[in-house]
Amino acid sequence: MKPLFLDEYELSASMPLRALEKLDGAGVCVYDVQKTAPGKLKFCAKSKESKKIFAILRGSCYTVNKRRSVGLKRLLQKLVRRPGAIAAVLAVCLLAAAANVFVLRVEVDGSVRYASQTQEILQEEGLSLFSAYSAENAERARARLMRLSGVAFVTLEKQGCVLRVTFQESEETPVPEREKQLLAPCGGVLQELTVLRGVPLAKEGEEVSAGQELAACAEGESFAVARAILLCEGVYTYECADAQDVKARAVAKAVFLCGGTPVGYEVALTGSGGEFICTVRLQYLLRLSVNFGENE
Repeated sequence: MKPLFLDEYELSASMPLRALEKLDGAGVCVYDVQKTAPGKLKFCAKSKESKKIFAILRGSCYTVNKRRSVGLKRLLQKLVRRPGAIAAVLAVCLLAAAANVFVLRVEVDGSVRYASQTQEILQEEGLSLFSAYSAENAERARARLMRLSGVAFVTLEKQGCVLRVTFQESEETPVPEREKQLLAPCGGVLQELTVLRGVPLAKEGEEVSAGQELAACAEGESFAVARAILLCEGVYTYECADAQDVKARAVAKAVFLCGGTPVGYEVALTGSGGEFICTVRLQYLLRLSVNFGENE
């Protein structure tokens, strides 16, 4: 493996390869040997062996000159000459580390019917949006989520700034009464509807209202299997005393509260004198399902 700290040398002699053999015999490893002209070649060696190289070749018919540092040593020398670059690198590292400490997004996998309860429990246990992640709080939240009806197992994993909650439902739990149908939790435009069991009650491209049935059991069946995607629009407000970066914080909060995938937004800021209100009109895709992926 090539060392990280290297210096590049230029060697002139009638027979330069014998000089390399001499260095090798003295235990000096050379790297990246290249012939540059008749009787001339360049090579790299460990920076700490510079004095040893000159001592070995001193008083001989060889002429050796150190040209420059290479590898990590050269990069460090450049950074030292540019303190601003060092400060920028440190700032990026600190921001990345800070982002990994906080919870900036929550994703629920396995069953969307636990999404609202998950957000409530996480908030009560101190794991809401922009809160610092705590393994102890996460374990308390996981224990409470495990007690939800129909849940066999729950995992909480923090991946960067995203807290992922994955549910595994018990196979012995009967299908709840409300899962005999797929309901729209809010108004929007139906983008996609897939019904594997049951009958569709809405058409793609149709505007639906909150609580409207999108699919339901067919006659003689005990439950429906369906999924849908809604294009929804929500209006969210964010109050703060400082206008700096308020729009970014307001949009992040709106994305967290909507529970879907954002596709566009408009932001308006009003107020002054330490009392500001940021209004976000957010368009997002909401994915719904009922018993989807379960055995029929």
